[in-house]
Amino acid sequence: MTRKICDEHLILIAQLLLTGTLFIGFFVILGMVTLGRATIPQDQVRLMDTLCGVLGTLCTQAAAYWFARQRSSDSVIPST
Repeated sequence: MTRKICDEHLILIAQLLLTGTLFIGFFVILGMVTLGRATIPQDQVRLMDTLCGVLGTLCTQAAAYWFARQRSSDSVIPST
């Protein structure tokens, strides 16, 4: 039996994968910098600081998108 996946579900899966990749990448880079695993030359410290700031902003925007997203509901809520 095959199940057809609608376009909305494909978009949801793609968005979740991209968001997950962004969050994982952010925390890996932040952990490497914070724990001293990454050796950063002195002339590139400001670049790394900017990179962490941009990735942090992107994570905030992604989280805000998921909490503000309109969701379609197949279930009907009975009125009281």
